[in-house]
Amino acid sequence: MKAPPLPVAQPKRQHQDKKDKDPLRMVKIETDLRREIRENIAHQRMIGSYVGRRHAMHLPVRGQNTQSNARTARRLNRIERWN
Repeated sequence: MKAPPLPVAQPKRQHQDKKDKDPLRMVKIETDLRREIRENIAHQRMIGSYVGRRHAMHLPVRGQNTQSNARTARRLNRIERWN
């Protein structure tokens, strides 16, 4: 009785798939991240959402008090982020 032939070694696709799904390769940094943030803010302003209006008025966006503590937000939101 003859033994069945051994399968020919195929390149492992699992290793290639893992390399493509590496989360560190998908992280946006520097210029790409800044562009995405600018586009998101411009989109919020364009659709007229509450967040977009707060950005346009240079006020805090995430619900902070404005009576006494909005100085930093007014300074930081002054940057024209939609360019």
